[in-house]
Amino acid sequence: MKQIIKDVLNIHGEMNVNLASDAARDVIAIEIIEKLKKKGFYTEYRKDELEKREAKKGWVCQTCGKSTYETEYDYLVHPKLHLGCALEEELKGKTIHEQYHEASSKAHEDDVAKALGHMDDDGNYITKDIPEEKEEWDGRPIYQKQIDQKYAEYQRKLSEEIVDNKDVKYIYESPDGGKTIYRREFGSDEKELIKNG
Repeated sequence: MKQIIKDVLNIHGEMNVNLASDAARDVIAIEIIEKLKKKGFYTEYRKDELEKREAKKGWVCQTCGKSTYETEYDYLVHPKLHLGCALEEELKGKTIHEQYHEASSKAHEDDVAKALGHMDDDGNYITKDIPEEKEEWDGRPIYQKQIDQKYAEYQRKLSEEIVDNKDVKYIYESPDGGKTIYRREFGSDEKELIKNG
């Protein structure tokens, strides 16, 4: 088991991963767990792991049907809508705003609330330690203002993130400030190594 962990750390050590980053540590931890599972060293699931597996079932893009659970927040319009999928639908005439509200319908809200632990299995909201929202903005709860602001941020970022003019659109990402560069097709979760720092 120790060797499996060292092998994973060696792979990431060669890529100069920033271990001060929570995201980098999460990626490495997940990879170690997956390697241990494949080798049969890791079989027991804790309660939180079982809950996470259950939560993943509800985080599915309404457009493509693929999981949104492991997708970085910057590439989601909603927990049930990939940014890439929303942009493709926007080209077909359906605004991102409309798609967001569709994803936020009552059924979807319940699934997300359950996945986040804010609703029990019977559909009752768990309100302990959650302050009530009394302030309103334009007649809507204040959290809607935050959602609208995040939506506006996504729109501003789009032109910066999509840099390729070819028929196949790519998004370029770097976990270490440009030393290592990955690209992935627009709307896809599969990354391709372009430059190894």
